[in-house]
Amino acid sequence: FAEVAQAQLPTAIAKVLHERVATWLEPRLHEPGRLAAHWRAAGRDAAAVPHLLNAAMLAWHAARAEETFDFHAQAAQITLAQGLPDQAFAHWFDNAEAMSEIGTAAQTAECLRQLEPLARTDAQALRLQFVRAVLRAAQGDVDAGFSEVGSMLADAIALGDTRIEAECRFASANRATADGDFDEALQHL
Repeated sequence: FAEVAQAQLPTAIAKVLHERVATWLEPRLHEPGRLAAHWRAAGRDAAAVPHLLNAAMLAWHAARAEETFDFHAQAAQITLAQGLPDQAFAHWFDNAEAMSEIGTAAQTAECLRQLEPLARTDAQALRLQFVRAVLRAAQGDVDAGFSEVGSMLADAIALGDTRIEAECRFASANRATADGDFDEALQHL
C-alpha cells in the first residue's frame, strides 16, 4: 500500500516526506540501505553515501553479492557525480574486493571496467593491477594471477599501500600452503 500512496504524491511533497523520515531514522537504530533510499528519494544523494557503504559492508558480510555490488556502485556513482574521482575509485575497489570474494568474475570485471578510467595515481595503478591479477585467477589462470599478485609486494611496500601489501602476503602464503611449503608460507605472514 505504501508504494501506491507514494506514487500518488507530488514529487515535491514526496521529497520532503522522505527527508523527514531520513532525518528521523538517522539517529536511531536503522537499516542503512533503507535510510540511504530515503536520502536518495529526498534528492540528498551525498547524505546517502555513508549509509550505502554501511549497507554494502553488511551485505558483503552476509554474502549477498547483488546487494553488495549495487550499494557500492551507487556510492561510487554519487561520489563521481560530485567530482570526487578518488573516492569513487575507492568505492569501486572495495566493490571489486567484495566481488572477488562473494560475487562472480563478471561482477569483478565490471568493477575493473569502472576503475580503469579513474586510476590516476601510482597507488591506484597498483590497485588496478591487483584487481586484474585477481580477476585472471578467478577466470582460471590461477598460476599467472598468483604470480602477478606476488610480484606486487615490493611496489605495495614502496607506495605505503598496506592493504595491497597485506593482500600480496596473504595470497603468497596461501599459494605456498597449497603447494605444501609451510616454511615459505610463514615467511609471508
